Amino acid sequence: MKVTVDLKTCNDHGECVAYLPQIFSLTSRGELNIRSTADGNLWSQELPEDVRDALLDAIDNCPTQAIDIEG
Repeated sequence: MKVTVDLKTCNDHGECVAYLPQIFSLTSRGELNIRSTADGNLWSQELPEDVRDALLDAIDNCPTQAIDIEG
């Protein structure tokens, strides 16, 4: 499973960080940063299945619905 974030839609609210801090974080400037599990693009590398429930919570609670899941 992979996660994508549409940074044009994302307004850096940080709700995803609250649900999945091991994947998402905010930079010192308050902008969304996908941590080392991401490949530098908007798409993450393959994520472990044990984060699926927290990822679905992050998706459901994203104020701008900028997060999506593949797989």
